[in-house]
Amino acid sequence: GARVPVIAGTRIGTPDVAEHAIETGMAALVSLGTPLIVDAEWVNKLRDGRAAEIRPCTACGECWDDLMER
Repeated sequence: GARVPVIAGTRIGTPDVAEHAIETGMAALVSLGTPLIVDAEWVNKLRDGRAAEIRPCTACGECWDDLMER
């Protein structure tokens, strides 16, 4: 079969999950939609060694509700 790059984008809430998906070959890339709505500094915090400060997405849906109301 054809091998194509896969982008994982559902429930990538923590750096550990993202790293696991890439390291195990489950995905070539990860997409951070909701996690960036919850914490816009997600990537910067990870880069700066402050992963413990990342506000995790709990999949509660409140951010989407807020976006829809605006």
